[in-house]
Amino acid sequence: MRVLACLGLAALLLSGCSKPADGPAGPRVAADAAAASETGGTEAKPHARASVAIANAMLAYKYAYGLQAPAAQIQSLVAKHERACEAAGVALCQVTGGATEVKGPHNIYATLTLQGDPAWLNRFRDTIAGDAKAVHGRVVKSATTTEDLSRQIVDGEAALKAKTALRDRIQQILETRLGKMSELMDVENTLAQVQSDLDTMQSELAAMRERVASSVMTIDYTSTAVMAPEANWTPVVSAVNAPASTMIAVIALMVRLASVLLPWAVVVGAAAWFVRRLVPALHPRARPVAAGQNQPAA
Repeated sequence: MRVLACLGLAALLLSGCSKPADGPAGPRVAADAAAASETGGTEAKPHARASVAIANAMLAYKYAYGLQAPAAQIQSLVAKHERACEAAGVALCQVTGGATEVKGPHNIYATLTLQGDPAWLNRFRDTIAGDAKAVHGRVVKSATTTEDLSRQIVDGEAALKAKTALRDRIQQILETRLGKMSELMDVENTLAQVQSDLDTMQSELAAMRERVASSVMTIDYTSTAVMAPEANWTPVVSAVNAPASTMIAVIALMVRLASVLLPWAVVVGAAAWFVRRLVPALHPRARPVAAGQNQPAA
């Protein structure tokens, strides 16, 4: 009997040990096993995690170039770069801005903004210096600006996921639970606000992804300085033009004075004529004695 009792107790112990863990430890063990399978059974090293983060970085690039060329070649150089972008197609490059300012035959300024695929823009960057050199110009400025949007995009995606789950729960509450009309209206208003937040977050994420997927390049074109011989003769030309400018200034001053003094001259002349006509009538003088008439006795 003791042997049978011992065998029964051993069977019970073995059966209990063979049961799968369905308590709190069960999910933890499964989670640990899944994590171990994902990491290959060993913990990832810090430098390995850093390498993966760098490889997955989401960067937005901006390029700025300054070209200097003869004034006669500025517009043709701008047109060449525009044609290159248009020939690549809208999927790779788009002209998003441009302007030209002509201040004189030797003073021209232009700007061109391109947005396109990062790989295509990198290839296009390699041709800019050659294009400038072909028209006797050069590159005078080159700058690259990088913005890492990885954390913003990851955080935005996590917030978007949480907000989406909240919206789904609110919709479920609105569809399944009964309540007063005022309570239902409050739930609908909350749902509308959450949906509005979702739309805003989706727009911001889309804009950030677009900045990562396409780079921006701005090119400034400036004409070279005026030729030295012409600049040396500038004082002589100014000296020749000085007398003419002085005469014109004097004539303009005389016209201004005439326009101011002429009305006063007319008024003063009319007043003088009136006084000369009025004074003799008020104070007549003695008539002169005719010749041969006797003078009155003293």
